[in-house]
Amino acid sequence: MSRAVVDVFAHWSPIDKPLKVGQLTYVDTSRSGVFSFSYERDFLQSEYRIQIDPLLQLHSGEHYNDTPDKNFRAFLDSCPDRWGRILMQRRAAIEFNKGLRPTARLTELDYLLGVHDSYRMGGIRFKANNTDAFLDNNDEFAAPPMTSLRELEHAAIQIEKDQNIESDEYYSWLKMLISPGSSLGGARPKACVRDEHNHLWIAKFPNQNDTFDVGAWEMLCYLLAQDAGVDMFESQIMKFTSEHHTFITKRFDRVGDQRLHFSSAMTQLQYYDGEHAEGASYLELAEFLTNSGS
Repeated sequence: MSRAVVDVFAHWSPIDKPLKVGQLTYVDTSRSGVFSFSYERDFLQSEYRIQIDPLLQLHSGEHYNDTPDKNFRAFLDSCPDRWGRILMQRRAAIEFNKGLRPTARLTELDYLLGVHDSYRMGGIRFKANNTDAFLDNNDEFAAPPMTSLRELEHAAIQIEKDQNIESDEYYSWLKMLISPGSSLGGARPKACVRDEHNHLWIAKFPNQNDTFDVGAWEMLCYLLAQDAGVDMFESQIMKFTSEHHTFITKRFDRVGDQRLHFSSAMTQLQYYDGEHAEGASYLELAEFLTNSGS
């Protein structure tokens, strides 16, 4: 059994300096784990205090997640989903086989802390307890420039298509995608890139199993939303090595170098990824927005 403590910080506009929210504790029993969280007293008295998760009421003391091996949903918003987890799992397997890590097993805390801090979604940041660096801080995995999109798309296609994870070529594709791709949610292959003005964009690549041009349809939805008066972040489509388009959109959680806090519908409605069969619907979301929206 092992125990790890992570310091959680709020660093979103208009908070100029990271403000400690509390401590996230993870107890790993080798088969599963238990998460708990406690708020920092200063945060509870701060003008910026907000309830970051429906389960985390704004009071002192330890809050526990009773669902085994499940993190609090607010922190899952900062974690990778299917695509990012695939990248991290395969890297762990390769590095274990190369003798670079003691085990190929990844815990839920590994997924949380394995995301590069610079590209992590939202405005919540994490440090190992009583350390200075926000995690992950491996600068070997910097966000590539937008001019690398052709190579990134090719790497994403190869990762999905090629199952020979022992090859050096596969490992090079994986390293190309691990930081820009593992920070993002969702199931489709994607990566975070920077433009010439240092703005972050999300590139969503074609999937090898696509039977139609998903990127082109996403662009159409974007244009329809604009025509309907919805305030949208700039988006575009590009075609590289695939017959289908790559959809590219500016990150909605960044304005310049400032982070913006967000909370997903899944978090606020208290669902976990994959629970769509449990009854979640747009009607439920509309009811939540009606009752809780500003």
